[in-house]
Amino acid sequence: MKKIATVTLTVIFTVFLFISCGDEPTPTPPGPTVISVEGVQLKESTTILEHESETLVATVLPANAANKKVSWSSDKTDIATVDETGKVTGIKAGEATITVTTEDGGKTASCKVTVKTNAKYIPLTLEFPEAGKVTITKIGNPGELLYSINDGANQLVDDYKLVNGIDISANQTISFYRTLSSDLTNYDYYAINCDKECYVYGNVMSLIDPNNFATATSVPEFAFAGLFSNNDNIKNHKSLDLVLPATELNYACYYSMFLNCDNLTKAPALPATTLAISCYQQMFYGCTSLTTAPALPAETLVYGCYMSMFNVCTSLTTAPDLPATTLAEACYYGMFAGCTSLETAPVLPAPTLAMSCYYSMFEGCSSLNSITCLATDISAPNCTDWWVDGVATPGTFTKASTADWGVPGSSKIPSGWTVQNYPTP
Repeated sequence: MKKIATVTLTVIFTVFLFISCGDEPTPTPPGPTVISVEGVQLKESTTILEHESETLVATVLPANAANKKVSWSSDKTDIATVDETGKVTGIKAGEATITVTTEDGGKTASCKVTVKTNAKYIPLTLEFPEAGKVTITKIGNPGELLYSINDGANQLVDDYKLVNGIDISANQTISFYRTLSSDLTNYDYYAINCDKECYVYGNVMSLIDPNNFATATSVPEFAFAGLFSNNDNIKNHKSLDLVLPATELNYACYYSMFLNCDNLTKAPALPATTLAISCYQQMFYGCTSLTTAPALPAETLVYGCYMSMFNVCTSLTTAPDLPATTLAEACYYGMFAGCTSLETAPVLPAPTLAMSCYYSMFEGCSSLNSITCLATDISAPNCTDWWVDGVATPGTFTKASTADWGVPGSSKIPSGWTVQNYPTP
């Protein structure tokens, strides 16, 4: 009886073990580790202009974080806005803080954005630190000229004001607008002068399109010819630029625009890459205080485009780059003549010269002691006549190894200069 009970218990225990093992769940392998966000980085500050944008880049840490989604916000949307991609747009001058927040963990970082006034959206303006008078000369039919004092109502420059001028009180501004009713010729122009120190800034295109000047890009023939010529009192504004944004130029559009403006120290940017005949001719002629010249990015030149552009700019120490490889007749004629402070010429990469293209280009540049000219064909008539007459001695002339410049002199390689081949060994 005892033996039978033992067997029965053994069978029951075996069955229990079998059933228990069959019901045991299969172990689940461990899943991948989720990397949480630990922080986010953003540059501390930036500066943009009104109506312009910059996209900020947020760096979520660590680099292998699983969820890198972020959101953006501005504490002063009247000064700067930001979209879901981090693109910040300046609305008006001031400061705003842009904050980025991670979706995972709510980590934040901030960037202080300074928005500055954009002179592109300001009409052509003169500011008077003390009381003075604006005189305006009108020749031919240059269109209807309007002005406003301290952004007030527009007024017409009528015959009375042409004779008597416009009185300006201390710390006032005068802005100009023009409506063109016909094509201009070299006999149609306005010249603006100040009898006291005045600061110029704003977008000169308000003299082309009074309503849409901020987006205007085409300048008619003679549009700004002689505009500030012989204005001894005009100066650069300390914080606002004079803007000449045109990319489509036409015949003589900037001809003599700042002729003999003795107190202008900085030239405005000139972004056009497609030029027109005589477009910059004599533009800064006689600007004896000019120390900074604008970049001139055009690679293909036209007749007389830079003729006498910086002639007698006696304070100019550095010439702008001149990347053009296709030249035209008289394109650089007298461009830097009389620039007595100019020490180094820009590289002149054009392989083939054109008639009179370098005529008197550096004549009278008594401090000039370095020229690099890569021309291999210098056979065009008068292409280098007097181009280095009166430069410093000694100096260094770097030329293309295959170029034959002949006998040194004022129309070739300057006498007494060391000659080396390009590139320099």
